[in-house]
Amino acid sequence: MLATVLLVLVLLIVLYRSPILAIIPLIGVGFAYGIISPILGFLAKQGWITIDAQAISIMTVLLFGAGTDYCLFFVARYRTALLEEKDKYTALRTSFGGSTGAIGMSGLTVIVSLLGLLFAQYGSNHRFAIPFSVAILIMALASLTLVPALLAIIGRTSFFPFIPLTAVMRAEKEARRGKPVREQKSVGALSEKLGRLVTEMPKRVLVLSLIVLVAMAAFAPQIKFTYNILESFPSSMPSREGFALLSENVSPGSLAPVKVIVHTEGKDARVEEALAALP
Repeated sequence: MLATVLLVLVLLIVLYRSPILAIIPLIGVGFAYGIISPILGFLAKQGWITIDAQAISIMTVLLFGAGTDYCLFFVARYRTALLEEKDKYTALRTSFGGSTGAIGMSGLTVIVSLLGLLFAQYGSNHRFAIPFSVAILIMALASLTLVPALLAIIGRTSFFPFIPLTAVMRAEKEARRGKPVREQKSVGALSEKLGRLVTEMPKRVLVLSLIVLVAMAAFAPQIKFTYNILESFPSSMPSREGFALLSENVSPGSLAPVKVIVHTEGKDARVEEALAALP
């Protein structure tokens, strides 16, 4: 958890160029995690879901990914609105109306995709569906409530040291310094070109995107599933080569012994005879 937080914090500082904005998504993730844990605990206590350490680890990664992603949607809109609006609350309302649709649809898409795991036959994948869906739902709600509230409280200072100002505010600031007014762009040159391309030629962009996605999806039948963990590692990996060498010279029971726990409820289950009958 600590390593994940530090990694995400460094990436957010590089992305947002503001230490304050880097912390806000982490606060949202922290609050969401604090809400999700007792909810999943209650569901597990009722026997409705099964939770294991692997699910918690993957869920944590999902929370950080979704939380920072949804926060990025809102922050980008908020910064653009602050370049036009002097009042931070007016800018917040404008950005809220422009970003809630994207955040909501993004969250809904992920939730529906994760619910698809309910059709999985493999046990651990099937168990991931409900916990992950609940986690994304709560993270999306936190991004639509807690994060805007934090930005409303902090205001323009959130973007320190690159604070967005309106043209009038910028002119007043430069006048006090006795310097000429400089233009402040809301987005980078590349972002502006991409935005113009998508808005001016949406049909062409849609068709080209679908062609690329369909071409990539054509390789899906080539996926070969296996439950052998070693198959996921390169055959030239030293540890895998060593395991193969051991497998050729040591019996499976010695190489990877199996622990069997039997709940007999006071009855004579004849465990030794049952195990001895196995190959």
